[in-house]
Amino acid sequence: MKTSRPLLRFLLAILAAVPFAPAHAVICQNAIPPVNPDSAYTDYGDGTVIHKPTGLMWKRCSEGQTWSGATCTGTASTHTWQAALDLAEAHDFAGRGGWRLPNINELRSLVEECRAYPAINNTIFPAPPNDDFWSGSPYAGVSYGAWGVNFSYGVPYFDFRSGTHHVRLVRGGQSFSPFDARGDATPDALGNFTAVTNATVGAVTTSTDSKTVSGIDTMTGVAIAGEGSPEYRVNDGAWTSAPGAVANGALLEVRLTAGAAASTRVATLTVGGVAAQFSVTAATGGSDTTPDPLGNYAPVTNAIAGALAASADNKTVTGITAPTGIGIAGEGSPEYRVNGGAWTSAPGTVTNGALLEVRLTAGAAASTRVATLTVGGVAAQFSVTAAGGGGGGGGDAPESTLPFPVAPVSYACTGPDVNTFASTEAATARPLSSALIMQRDLWLNVSLAPFAQPVDVYIVAELPGGVLLVLNSAGQWLPYPAQATPWRANSSAALNTTAWQAPLAAIPPGTYAAYLAAVPPGTNPATFSLARSHYHLWCTARGM
Repeated sequence: MKTSRPLLRFLLAILAAVPFAPAHAVICQNAIPPVNPDSAYTDYGDGTVIHKPTGLMWKRCSEGQTWSGATCTGTASTHTWQAALDLAEAHDFAGRGGWRLPNINELRSLVEECRAYPAINNTIFPAPPNDDFWSGSPYAGVSYGAWGVNFSYGVPYFDFRSGTHHVRLVRGGQSFSPFDARGDATPDALGNFTAVTNATVGAVTTSTDSKTVSGIDTMTGVAIAGEGSPEYRVNDGAWTSAPGAVANGALLEVRLTAGAAASTRVATLTVGGVAAQFSVTAATGGSDTTPDPLGNYAPVTNAIAGALAASADNKTVTGITAPTGIGIAGEGSPEYRVNGGAWTSAPGTVTNGALLEVRLTAGAAASTRVATLTVGGVAAQFSVTAAGGGGGGGGDAPESTLPFPVAPVSYACTGPDVNTFASTEAATARPLSSALIMQRDLWLNVSLAPFAQPVDVYIVAELPGGVLLVLNSAGQWLPYPAQATPWRANSSAALNTTAWQAPLAAIPPGTYAAYLAAVPPGTNPATFSLARSHYHLWCTARGM
């Protein structure tokens, strides 16, 4: 299916006008989880990073660009394949030599499959060209060809070596220089991991120490085998049971699932033919699934009526030797989460050492709601008392010192006018407005009086065809409600600012609307009604 040019122009205009902020994590499309998140890299702060899954060190900037200490500046250069090889051979950066052109598999390992334009983590590799990059791998089918990767979509390609493409350099691993018969792929002795005893029956148990690969000057293989579904990870990367490769200096950890009471399970990690064992012995005396007393959570008082309230403290599960059941019940749609994971109300299981938090929705003013978390038959209560008096009970938005309209104001956008703008007409409440300045930029302005209590503020835009986007605090438009975060969070302060601006000429013809919603902090944006708390902002019906 081809993308229409007006829609494409609009999407590109949004991306160009609102650049991604380097301080934020890689942004994926359609909520697809990233394969190379920020956590997959170790930043050395000097324009280089280590890719943890491979152990390779990469320059953050493409050749031709300059590392400023925070981002890549300048224009990325292009080179023929031979010129790229020569450039790498003579290169020195961040006090390190040994830079080279990556092979095709190494270059493809940087592809971020959850996005395109660019298909790379552009937090770790800022300002990357959406274009072709050379690898050092020759193309076997044509003696004058070589492989590369197109980072618009993350796909490999081959081209004549006389073609000119971008270059990103790597160090470590194995280059395409002539074979070195003295290459050493057998590491120094690793020694065994420290054995774990008295482990919880059926619990995933991780080694308390790690092993560092030393004594090799080329990549070497790594694999794991044994009982309890063992896995390993390299340099704090993702856990895996699949064979892989590691470089000198790689940090290795292992884990496995403990067996029945008093049983011992052993896994063997093999690196370049050198083995390291890890043994886990489960606790004796049968399975104890009743934890030590938890005690109640600290009560929350003076909560915002209708707002989510989370426990200020947490509870740690102790005294069990096997997984045990957990559930929650009570008022205010209570939920719990384990070890900082996702909130849930569904029954589950936890292991010894689990960290537990709870939350619920506060009731009407001056009312108290109670939830009970039960772990292996042991209960912990959490109570939330809403503030007395007025102020937004029952899930309504807290009142501003200015009255808010309760329904949208509609406008008709007609005719071939170059632009027609309309802002809210409420004389005493003008939270949003638009302005067209001499440079013909569209400005979306926000003006809010102080609130009696803190609120979350959302700005939502409706595109032609009904597509909804939400503006986040970094000035980025994201899918609504899937990736909705507040434009301003948990604030009662007055606002008088420009929320966003873009060239008017970059916006394709069509009718657009924008809305502002002020809701209690923590409200799920998928549940509040725009029809109750939003404000029609502007529309345009530009002629062709």
